[in-house]
Amino acid sequence: NSITDFEKNVQKITSVKLAIIIPEKTIKSYSNTIINSSIAYLLRQRAEIKVKVFLTGTEDSDKIRAALDAAQAQGYQYAIAGFTLKGANELKNYSGNMKIFIPTIHKNNIQISNQNIIFGSIDYDAQIA
Repeated sequence: NSITDFEKNVQKITSVKLAIIIPEKTIKSYSNTIINSSIAYLLRQRAEIKVKVFLTGTEDSDKIRAALDAAQAQGYQYAIAGFTLKGANELKNYSGNMKIFIPTIHKNNIQISNQNIIFGSIDYDAQIA
């Protein structure tokens, strides 16, 4: 479950509906970085894109669940979620079919082994080893 897996899935399709889930009160200015990077990536892939940003405010479980439910109900199959560890841990029991990419956390920093949740941050421990 890496960025490469997420990228391979996106490259296989010509039309992409991407939900971007942002707890803007938690990650503040990093919100724009995630949104802009996601759109730039999709433009580079030359895919037909539909992007919708779901602002949750915070990483409260009810707000995250509501955003995921809304995205899935609207037919989004992929999501990028700008979560901290708190928000990512709210996904421990996620059972939906949407592929969720979390660029802010490395897989070694969290105990979630759901094949629909993909982590993409660098491994800081490996960087200093």
